[in-house]
Amino acid sequence: MDIIGCLAELIVSVPFVILPAAVSIKRENHGPVFYKQKRIGMNGVPFDCNKLRSMCLGAEKMDSRLAEQQGQDLDALFKIKKDPRVTKVGGVIRKYSIDEFPQFFNALKGDMSLVNPYPQRQYEVDTYGILYSTRLLIKAGIKALGRYQAVRT
Repeated sequence: MDIIGCLAELIVSVPFVILPAAVSIKRENHGPVFYKQKRIGMNGVPFDCNKLRSMCLGAEKMDSRLAEQQGQDLDALFKIKKDPRVTKVGGVIRKYSIDEFPQFFNALKGDMSLVNPYPQRQYEVDTYGILYSTRLLIKAGIKALGRYQAVRT
């Protein structure tokens, strides 16, 4: 089901969604169009999660400093409302979840499934209690049911 669903989605989305978004990203700040981020998958195995780049170059290196400036901990609940790292094009593609379309390639590869909990970063998984660690027993998903954030237990 994942393979058929992903192929159908990619046939439609590559020419009409991913390609125009990629051109816009390249025009805006000439950096790479795609972004790979280490996420934690099934059984705690890390994998490269593909996305369209929606932030400025080097944005991930600013996480801990921004968390500190916002008075937050860098954990599963870390979120910035008006993130200064998000580009203009990035704001649009995030609003409509276009930045996540390349994850269909992850699902074709077998790292993800179409529907399951969204994959988390290592620092988020590190805060899991017994209840939330059970989400690592299944493949991470592109579309999350309710797309919830982990809560410390």
